[in-house]
Amino acid sequence: ADGEEPGSYPITLGTLALANNTSGTEAFYASDYQLVLAGDAKLTIQGQKVLEDAQIQITDTDTQVYDGTPKKPPVSVSYNGTGLEQDVDYTLTYSDNVHAGDNTAKITAKGIGNYKGEQTISFTINPRQLTVKAQNASKTEGAADPDFTYSVTNAVDTDRIIFTGALARETGEAAGDYAINQGTLALADGERYFASDYSIVFTVGSFTIDEQARWNVYFDPQNGNASILMYAVDGGTVQVPAEPYLEGYDFTGWYTDEDCTQEYDFSTGVTADLTLYAGWEVADDHSDVEYRDGYPASCLVDGYEGDMYCKKCGLYLGEGNTIPAPGYHNWVLTGTDPATSLHTGTAYYSCSECSATKTEILDIDPNNKDPYDYDDDWDDDDWDDDDDEWDDEELEEIEEELEEKGFTLNDDEETVTFQKPAKKTITSCKISPTVKVNGYTFKITGIADNAFKGCSKLKKVTIGSNVTTIGANAFKSCGKLTSVTIPAKVTHIGKNAFNGCKSLKTITIKTKSLKKIGKKAFSGIKGGAKFKLPKLNAAKKRSYKKMIKGSGAPKSSKIK
Repeated sequence: ADGEEPGSYPITLGTLALANNTSGTEAFYASDYQLVLAGDAKLTIQGQKVLEDAQIQITDTDTQVYDGTPKKPPVSVSYNGTGLEQDVDYTLTYSDNVHAGDNTAKITAKGIGNYKGEQTISFTINPRQLTVKAQNASKTEGAADPDFTYSVTNAVDTDRIIFTGALARETGEAAGDYAINQGTLALADGERYFASDYSIVFTVGSFTIDEQARWNVYFDPQNGNASILMYAVDGGTVQVPAEPYLEGYDFTGWYTDEDCTQEYDFSTGVTADLTLYAGWEVADDHSDVEYRDGYPASCLVDGYEGDMYCKKCGLYLGEGNTIPAPGYHNWVLTGTDPATSLHTGTAYYSCSECSATKTEILDIDPNNKDPYDYDDDWDDDDWDDDDDEWDDEELEEIEEELEEKGFTLNDDEETVTFQKPAKKTITSCKISPTVKVNGYTFKITGIADNAFKGCSKLKKVTIGSNVTTIGANAFKSCGKLTSVTIPAKVTHIGKNAFNGCKSLKTITIKTKSLKKIGKKAFSGIKGGAKFKLPKLNAAKKRSYKKMIKGSGAPKSSKIK
């Protein structure tokens, strides 16, 4: 009967049949016989047992220890007390069975034949003991510690052992014995092993510090007090003691002889016992005084004697006295523009003590007849106004021509201001003291706001001697401009006038009448730029320095 389920199945003739036998003496025909199945034969199919229900035990009682090879302890497998046969009832496989670990190695039994399913058990591989022994070491007192070494035994031959950290010893520098301990020394993972495959068994080493020869150094203060004893190791230097004191005397140092003629060099190594003697000289009363960094008084600004120093020893003794200013100028007449019968005059004065100047208006002098002072019997109609001023048409022509040349006429109609160059791509420019238009000569007294702003190729500029005002942003961002001279009549420099002139490194100031430098006028110029000042009195020089520093000049600038 057909079927594959567990149970008993009858065995039948199936397709079994007789065949004719026609050869030989025993020939017959199949029809001569009738086949009859004798007995009651049956086929029994037994059900597979589940291996998960089996009992698996490791039979080797020896402890498994890491040695770099797979561990395959033998096992026994039984089912309900009946032992099973490997490769008949089950197969065995091992995994994770090389490296040390607590129940991390695996044995898997898989059913075959009358058994199905599988069962896995785990077992432990213990770390291998690695012996690390610190090597004994020594040094002489005062020397640096050597590198501490160690030996390693009981490693697996194929494992190249790697460590991190280092050994350490007990602290102390006095002569004696100190233990060399494991410190931070630890095992690191290698190419063929894990650090956890080993446990370190450490053997402490011994570190000996040998006593070094040392010498006695006596310091005799020669002031009635006892000598001071200090020590120096052989070949080493001795520490300098605190200076001794002797009333009425100054200490001059330590000497190798009592007469104090040979001063001791404390960088010398000591190789024998030594006595050093304190040297003394009569104390200086600092009565010979010199003054430093002083400056004289000007007419209106106090001066300063300077800081006081002892001329002999250089000791700072304190501040000197203020030198009072007289409070007035000593005016000297230097020239005049005489008054006439029509015009007032001007008297020019300078102070003989400082650089101050002043002018004084002189009253009309009826005794000094003006060339234009005509007879009184002239009528007003006889005077030609055109001799004194331009008519509108001529003024317009003058202004137009000035504009073409880059100038504008100032309100006084006698001076002009430079407005801008013909093009921004100029590399050099010279502003003359004057400009002539329509037969008239005008002084150039100003450089307008933004005049040369953005002239990035401008390398050289000459500012005329009549210029008194340099406008805001006048030379801003002229990146190739390297030097400039501020002429003698300039009184005002506008804000941002030279801002961003990154190559500007030399500024020569000739004017002694400078009153104001605008904000950021020299911001962004080259670091370490030099400002050359004219000859000024101390007070005015301080004023100039203050204006320059307040204009944004680099802190590294030099002002002389």
